[in-house]
Amino acid sequence: MAHNRGTKTNLAVLVACAVALSGCSTAPVLREVCGDLGLYFDPDDPDALAALVDKLMQDTSYRESLRQQIAEAKPRLRTWKTVAGEVLAALRAIKR
Repeated sequence: MAHNRGTKTNLAVLVACAVALSGCSTAPVLREVCGDLGLYFDPDDPDALAALVDKLMQDTSYRESLRQQIAEAKPRLRTWKTVAGEVLAALRAIKR
């Protein structure tokens, strides 16, 4: 199982859309994106992932509470516009 390959952007989009995440590897880069909004599992433990997915599928109140947490956090999450502004500012600083 890939521990962090190609998923950082996808997770940022899911969080921004207030989607309850099905789980994130414990890789540091994924913790950076999801912070306290991610549901983490050991990528070398398929049973842990299966248990996490099962809980999300079976426990409606748990799933809804996660959606609510993400929705409440949405105003403080970085947007693509914010990130683009930061990139432009960094490029301008290098140009000087």
